[in-house]
Amino acid sequence: MRDTVWVLLAIAGFSLTGCGRPLPDDDPDPAPADAVLVFRLVHRESDSWVARLRAEGKAPPGYRWHSHNRVLVKADEAVADDAPREDLHLPHPPLAEPGSTELMLEPQQQDDGTTAFVPYFVETEVQLTGAAVSAAAVGNNVLGQPVIEVRFTREGRRQFAELTRNHAPGGSLNAENERGRQLAIILEGRLVTAPEIRTEIPGGRAEIMGVFTEAEARRLAELINAGR
Repeated sequence: MRDTVWVLLAIAGFSLTGCGRPLPDDDPDPAPADAVLVFRLVHRESDSWVARLRAEGKAPPGYRWHSHNRVLVKADEAVADDAPREDLHLPHPPLAEPGSTELMLEPQQQDDGTTAFVPYFVETEVQLTGAAVSAAAVGNNVLGQPVIEVRFTREGRRQFAELTRNHAPGGSLNAENERGRQLAIILEGRLVTAPEIRTEIPGGRAEIMGVFTEAEARRLAELINAGR
């Protein structure tokens, strides 16, 4: 199968897709980027747990629920996007091991130019790290927005194909669900986007889209390449 695979994952206006643009050649011994780029799964019960938080009016410090949507907005503009947030514990904890999930916020650009945050309960188990990436570069999507293009190592390509295949609709680890699992893409400890896995991505390349400027995208790509 060719390396060019387009628009295979998408959710809420952001996507992780196959990418056919040229990137630097594979590094035979790439520096690990575990601390920079991490792939994890959104918990299956995230939607219902978030709905319970909203119903009870619970929100992370410095945030409040939007009056009409299931998103959070800043109640205090002085709160930094990467500020530490205390854990929110549900009154009736679900059947999950303590510490197996954490609440993370995905930034989304609104029509009025403001930023809202979509909350997800993300599993703490790491599925894949930046060590599986051989190169990262900055490009632009069809709308002219900056994106981070990544190319996986040979082993990373195999791992990413297996990850997306297993958690796509009807996959071996998602056999009874018509929807694919959401893949949380985390850069520097912050949730960038959480696209739905719709099918296997075997091409060894992907495109990360999120709410960041071109300068921020370049900085993140450099960190992924440096393995810091």
